[in-house]
Amino acid sequence: MTTPTDHRVDAAAREHYLTAHQAMHLRVADRSVTNWSDDQPVEVVVATLRATAAELAGARP
Repeated sequence: MTTPTDHRVDAAAREHYLTAHQAMHLRVADRSVTNWSDDQPVEVVVATLRATAAELAGARP
């Protein structure tokens, strides 16, 4: 899994990134998110990103 490598990124931002990346990874059936998005129409990619974001927003305490 890739992570933000800029040392100016704080721990909370890094954690949000990893959570979002993992959620997308699970949603695209264990494929590389980058490779998956290259194989999909833009409408599918945007809809999947929005659905994942909505799911994560609902999971917040």
